[in-house]
Amino acid sequence: MAYFGSALMDDGSGDGMTAHEAFAIVLAFACLWLTGRSIVSHVKAARQSAPLEGRRTQVREWLMRSGYDVLPAVEPVVWRGYVDGEMVERTSRVDFIARRAGHEYAVVAADEATVAQPAEQLCAEWFPVRTALDVAGVLFVCPEGETVRVVEFEVQHPTRVRRRRWGRRAGLVLAGVLMALAWFHAV
Repeated sequence: MAYFGSALMDDGSGDGMTAHEAFAIVLAFACLWLTGRSIVSHVKAARQSAPLEGRRTQVREWLMRSGYDVLPAVEPVVWRGYVDGEMVERTSRVDFIARRAGHEYAVVAADEATVAQPAEQLCAEWFPVRTALDVAGVLFVCPEGETVRVVEFEVQHPTRVRRRRWGRRAGLVLAGVLMALAWFHAV
């Protein structure tokens, strides 16, 4: 059976290629070409991306060894809010978001001077990051000094917000109980 050249023309002898077979071969070659093109573009993109270097790499490796899930951070973190009735805008840099035991932390690859700052100063400076990213705190990791400083923020929500949350939870529990009763009693 010759499938190439003049074999596309079927002379009735039964050893030529049908239009369906020709279409299937063209479609197979197109799929192979697209797959190859995708693989080549992926390899080129991987070569062009710059790897993490220096301090950030050390911090990321330490986080992973310590059991954190490391997520990429949004850069830069911009927070807009009111302080003493005036509009304030702050921009900060966060290297990673680390998650462990249900808590998320903003991670900053810091130097020894930053890690040694008083807690009140760090809280005042980094609270906008906590608000903008909705994280539990900020981890300051200094690989040179092998120190880690955790600044956690405990935010008390207003009473009306807490009541609303408890009301929603109670409503969901009540709805679940009523659905279970209706299901068991086949109402």
